[in-house]
Amino acid sequence: MRAPFALLVAILLSACGTTPSASQAASATASTRGSVAASAQSGPLVRLVVETTAPTANQAGKIMLVSTDGRGANELSVPPGAMVLAASGSRVFIRGSDGTLQALHHDGTIERLDIRPYRLTGFGGLVPNPAGTQWVWASQSPDSSSQSLYVGGSGSARQLATLTYPLVLEAYAWTPKGVVLDSLPMDFSGYRPFNTTFGAFGGVRELDVATGTIRPLATPSHCIFSDSAADESIACFPTSSGYLIPNQHALRIVDPGGKTTDLSLALPRFTYVGDAFFSPDGSTLSVAGATGSGLVSTSTGPPSGNPNLEQYGTDLVKVADGSIVRFGPSGVRPAMGRQSWLPDGRLVLWRPNAIGGSPGLYVMTPYSTAPGAEIETSGTPIGFLTG
Repeated sequence: MRAPFALLVAILLSACGTTPSASQAASATASTRGSVAASAQSGPLVRLVVETTAPTANQAGKIMLVSTDGRGANELSVPPGAMVLAASGSRVFIRGSDGTLQALHHDGTIERLDIRPYRLTGFGGLVPNPAGTQWVWASQSPDSSSQSLYVGGSGSARQLATLTYPLVLEAYAWTPKGVVLDSLPMDFSGYRPFNTTFGAFGGVRELDVATGTIRPLATPSHCIFSDSAADESIACFPTSSGYLIPNQHALRIVDPGGKTTDLSLALPRFTYVGDAFFSPDGSTLSVAGATGSGLVSTSTGPPSGNPNLEQYGTDLVKVADGSIVRFGPSGVRPAMGRQSWLPDGRLVLWRPNAIGGSPGLYVMTPYSTAPGAEIETSGTPIGFLTG
């Protein structure tokens, strides 16, 4: 059983471009390129986290912390051999080259998070809660035959559950409903414009962090989970039986009482769909589409394509009536998963390539005709900090 599990890890890490290095982590330093300006909106100061240079085995990487008005930034160094995982609260979570979990702070200091002996090994994701005070991850066992789930942040780290191969769960998101775990297939590799769930081997799960209880997440049959709101409404993408990727060019909203709303999405902008995320108040959904000459899907397997050939687009959906409007500049998609929605209700959009304009971020107010703040950067947005 060892070889198939190891193969899954290698395939998925390779496909996502996140194969970790085994180099020793070094101390991070911070250099200031400008003062971080206060947010133009009321509420806590929000700093967007953008990885501008990924670390290699021998060279440090770079992270930019930029205000939402784009007027100032701090640049932080990421140790050689490390991997940037997530951002929340006052922490940018990174995995050191030795498998330890660390947190990089806005002043450049590194906090070593005590998770011993539960190091981050294999493929299992890490998701922090919105405050950055707790985090859930999964790690592969030394003999590659099983995987365990852990929670850290409230004193010593705790082991929550152990899963036997072939069941492999990834910590996917920390929603208002709780932690969502995705069940990964053993034979999927290839190109996915969006990080949609797979739901293999029994579907997407919910994790109760307090008790370690894992149960199936109640989604409609053949509908790929994307997000849940504070009122427990669910957004998912309808798909044909046997498909692990969305293929219906549609979005489904299921309210807490079970009422289902099916929405058709425009072609060719939504040849491939993903990134349906609820706003903080649950009134609006962002949904993204992609289309490009390199995107080809002729069977139940993954499509082939090239991210640099994709043209992205984003629509907003009013949950109350299902109305859809096109939003944002040409070629943009939600920037940072669920964190694309800022606490004050603004939405951060990202143009990752040069189709539609220069690569960069846009911080925009939904349904507003104002252009919003534009932040020119060729980096990859990770999340935001509020502390």
